[in-house]
Amino acid sequence: MVKYNSKQVLDYGVPLGGIGAGKVELNNKGKMVNLTIFNNWQKPVTGMRGFHVFVIGDDYYFLEDDVMVKGMEDRGTTLTYEGEYPFVKITGRGTTLTAFTPIIKGDLKDSSLPAFGLTVKAKGKIAISVANLVGSFSVGRKNEPLKNGFKMVNTKANKYDPAKGDMTFICKSGKVIHQYNINLSPREVLEKGWVKELYESPDPWLKLIDGSLTPTDGEARGMWEDFAGMVVSEDEATCVLSWYFNTPTHHFPYKHYYSNFFKDSKEVAEYFLDNFDLFFAKSLRFTDQPFGEAVVNSAYILSTSTWLTDDGKFGVLEAPEALPLVNTIGGLTYEASSLPILYLYPGLERKVIEMFLKSVREDGYVPHDLGYLGFDAPTDGTTAPPEWKDTNATLILMAYRYYKLMGDVEAIKEFYPSILRAFSWFNGGVPGKEGSGDDAFDATSVRGYDSYITSLTYVASVAMEKIAEVVNDPDTERKAEELAEKALQELRWNGKFYTAWDEPATDTLFLGQFIAFWWAELLDLPYDKEKVKRALREAYERIKRSKTCCVPNTVNQDGSPFNYSPQTVSSWVRLVFAVGSLALWLGMEEWREIIELEWEALVERGMVWNQPSRLNVFTGFPDVYLDHYIGSPALWGLVFKK
Repeated sequence: MVKYNSKQVLDYGVPLGGIGAGKVELNNKGKMVNLTIFNNWQKPVTGMRGFHVFVIGDDYYFLEDDVMVKGMEDRGTTLTYEGEYPFVKITGRGTTLTAFTPIIKGDLKDSSLPAFGLTVKAKGKIAISVANLVGSFSVGRKNEPLKNGFKMVNTKANKYDPAKGDMTFICKSGKVIHQYNINLSPREVLEKGWVKELYESPDPWLKLIDGSLTPTDGEARGMWEDFAGMVVSEDEATCVLSWYFNTPTHHFPYKHYYSNFFKDSKEVAEYFLDNFDLFFAKSLRFTDQPFGEAVVNSAYILSTSTWLTDDGKFGVLEAPEALPLVNTIGGLTYEASSLPILYLYPGLERKVIEMFLKSVREDGYVPHDLGYLGFDAPTDGTTAPPEWKDTNATLILMAYRYYKLMGDVEAIKEFYPSILRAFSWFNGGVPGKEGSGDDAFDATSVRGYDSYITSLTYVASVAMEKIAEVVNDPDTERKAEELAEKALQELRWNGKFYTAWDEPATDTLFLGQFIAFWWAELLDLPYDKEKVKRALREAYERIKRSKTCCVPNTVNQDGSPFNYSPQTVSSWVRLVFAVGSLALWLGMEEWREIIELEWEALVERGMVWNQPSRLNVFTGFPDVYLDHYIGSPALWGLVFKK
């Protein structure tokens, strides 16, 4: 597990919520933060006021640091925080909270629940409170009592409100206080010059201590009524928080997959609670996997960034807050994010490939993605026109990967007409760069020959040759073989590595040249392993001379990055993990320390569950970047090939 304490900076905690269902996070201060349960991936709710775990034993305290309950600020505690997606463990003063979301191999229904479970163990009474956030405005909110819990609704939310729906909090047992107001009185706030949101009222907790707390009823009528409810248990609490927000909006113009099985959050919560122990036992763990901590935590995007519709469309947002393009490909984007999908739910990967094949343009060009906040408006690329030079090769490799890893001959036969059209786009030649950022390295102007594009064209052509052989198309098999040979001849070996580009001319070593060979090694496709091992040795030696805190995308002889564009002086975590995986597959154990260097840069800076598109190689922090980056699970290649 990745460990922090509550005094460290951790802006993003372990995400909790099923695939495509939105998520909440529990952070290292014991707060519930960054909620996207309302289909609000672009603009998370920063925090839930009113969420608390309160223990009454020999003493009384909140299981949180930085308590904002007025007059009880000294009733917090320093916490230890341990995260291993999809689990999180928080401990303090002898109390332990464990929370998780089920992510279960082969079980899509139970892995897409809009809910998470938590257990709290302590000596004494345990009160867990949750606030009603249903509806975009507070008026109309009310909590309805249930056995061992309560359901949160909003009677005034209109049919266009993305937050129209309901939430439920239930436990296995306990006394229910289904509704109370969390706010201080307006008079006190105004007299002191505060704002309402700065503090919460201590009254519910003081009355809980002396036994006089009783629930209120009725819906919120004014803006000073912010309702929460709580369940009070003895020594151990096992509970579920669920949500159900199924209103299509322009931010998510679909219904959720979970709506096929449940009519509201109450049904979800009851189902989860009935299966709590089973879900806990079966959920994703990789304790024995090499780099298991990094592998399992890099799958966090399954909760932060995925869409799953009622009719089974699946998507991963490139960057849910900054650039919510669906299923971006090229440069280790969707093709990296889908590694855990291939392992856990391969049927979803097949559907994504089918959607991409349907989106192939008339001239055979494969678009960069399936759309902005949607599946139905593919874009040609962030800098297009011109057309990008890596998307066609990437889709061919994705299709071959599905066939190779799944052994699905019928699928490759169904894919073939569209794959053939995508291959025809090459027109028998290796695409040259046009200086317009016309591939995944879209902030880097390169003209003519490019080692990333040329090597990728080579490996994709070899894959196409294999595909044509499977479907018995000797003419295409011959054309693919010819293009592979042409690309191989155009790769420029300088004795140590493949020269990066024509323009700009440089002797820097470009890590992008290894992406193609990562594909080749993963899929057992032929390539010159001795040359690639020589290039990896040179890369390792240069990186070891580097004065940077993480690995640059380009490495000069002295270890410095090539100062040409924001991307050449940055570190792409996904690229480092893919190159490191390739090196390990080739028996180069020294690359373990390179992977560890990159991973530690994320851990030390609190970015494990929000890995950025790029890091500044000197500070280790992102500059301008894309959040929760789609390619985070690149290290999952090690799950498929040891």
